[in-house]
Amino acid sequence: MQEKIVIRNTKRYRLAAVLNRPQKKADAVVIFSHGLYSGKNSSRNNAISGALLKKGIAAFLIDFTGHGESEGTIDEATIEQMANDLGAAIDYIKELKEFQRIGISGSSMGGTVAILRAAVDKRIDAMVLRASPTEGYYEYAKKIKIPVMILQGSDDMAILAESKELINSLAGEKKLEIIQGASHLFEGHVEEMVDKTVEWFVKYLK
Repeated sequence: MQEKIVIRNTKRYRLAAVLNRPQKKADAVVIFSHGLYSGKNSSRNNAISGALLKKGIAAFLIDFTGHGESEGTIDEATIEQMANDLGAAIDYIKELKEFQRIGISGSSMGGTVAILRAAVDKRIDAMVLRASPTEGYYEYAKKIKIPVMILQGSDDMAILAESKELINSLAGEKKLEIIQGASHLFEGHVEEMVDKTVEWFVKYLK
């Protein structure tokens, strides 16, 4: 079941979102932190959402400031502002009092956003970061003690080096999963990417 949602960030901008619930009542939800120029309609994030629903986990997909149907401009969509938007999404989910555990799926710059948020927000229970540029954010990672998997394509060379540095900085349970032959967008490897992402969330949220 899909429900269209509108939430507000601290600037009072309207942010468009959708909440996908599985057929049976779920006590866990994954919030998607998308990359620059992406949004709640991302084909890869929606593939993960569909697979999560089959495992009894809900999915909350949002358009950050200046993206999709949300208010604001792209110029306003800094990492800090997107982290604020992600906090607003977590606030909304917590206000529902429906879900006991929260996961974050961060893709590309959305993974950087997730690191910034998770360093200060104790309401997150597990994360998957996918091909995320993280140089300059390793000190934030040292504050993150929840289970984190980094999903990385072997052919995404610039980000691969940063992911190897990031995995050493994380303070909790962690795993670096390198998908051979995959690029930044995992073309030709989406199914494997989805399977590994869902497996992590099932392990730590169910």
